[in-house]
Amino acid sequence: MLPRLRVGRRWLNLIWMLPAVAVLFAAVIGACIWLRTVPSVEGFIQQYPGSVPNDAPEGFPWWLRWQHALNAIFLVPIARAGIQILAGRPRVYWRAPATPGRDWLRIQRAMPAEGGWPVRDDAVALHPLVGLPGPKRTQGLARAWHLGITLLWVANGVLFYILIFSTGQWMRLVPLSWDVFPNALSAAIQYGSLNFPTQDSWVAYNGLQMLTYFITVFVAAPLAVITGVMHSPRIAKRTAASRFANIEVVRSVHLLTLGYFIVFTIAHVSLVLVTGAFENLNHITIGTRDSGPAGFILFAISVVVGVVVWALLSPLTTKYPDAVQKGSARLLGPLNKLY
Repeated sequence: MLPRLRVGRRWLNLIWMLPAVAVLFAAVIGACIWLRTVPSVEGFIQQYPGSVPNDAPEGFPWWLRWQHALNAIFLVPIARAGIQILAGRPRVYWRAPATPGRDWLRIQRAMPAEGGWPVRDDAVALHPLVGLPGPKRTQGLARAWHLGITLLWVANGVLFYILIFSTGQWMRLVPLSWDVFPNALSAAIQYGSLNFPTQDSWVAYNGLQMLTYFITVFVAAPLAVITGVMHSPRIAKRTAASRFANIEVVRSVHLLTLGYFIVFTIAHVSLVLVTGAFENLNHITIGTRDSGPAGFILFAISVVVGVVVWALLSPLTTKYPDAVQKGSARLLGPLNKLY
């Protein structure tokens, strides 16, 4: 069962978005290549080359590299378990109560007109390489993964905030001048034309990188945590009458935030690889500025290990459900009472 998005009164199978995105991507590249031939646009790029100098310490300290790796490790089970939780109630609404026929996204067939469809029967199974663990009505195990690993992710994030603001690394991420916006536009045109902007992320990010990382770190991540906490039955009961904070709005925003992280991760990894894989990977793995193969080798090994772990998570969860539940309960401790 593939996700379907409501567009007006019609439902669009999201599988068809793949060729649509490919066509749009090609159109954007063509438009940016043409823009680079316009003298005024080229003059704009010369005036705003994309780089945004700052006074942050150069390089990537060891703690930042470790936290970056942990962040990637944590986000995989969080995302997979989150998708599994969605499969347990596979219709997403913007209004409460959840009136049949008003969903804006679903991974189920249309609700029958006569109604009387039990919620329990609405749950769908996912492929075990997608959901965690995958089978129908395994949301309890999915929540154990989702909540337990999210707690580790939040702890890692809090430590990250403390360290960046105590070391000056925050200046890499926080725009301090309005020039970041024209530089971001310039960088976007250069990326789109496949004639990438000159950059040295060891020293500073360009405008587009800075804005994207700022949104990811200071907007998307806190929003994911806040909307996640608001799923608590105790909190949801108190906000049930709210127009903008009821559980349906919270679920929608939480899902869109998850979608943002997935798109960001794909774009981020792709650009790291195509804009100088060896040097970029050395920055974030071994903390050097050279273009040797060490960082790429570590990255390749981590990908292989990650694929193996990805494949094993679902069958191990199904085989040892009690261990998963107990491990999550110990991690969460008193926070279990919220859920």
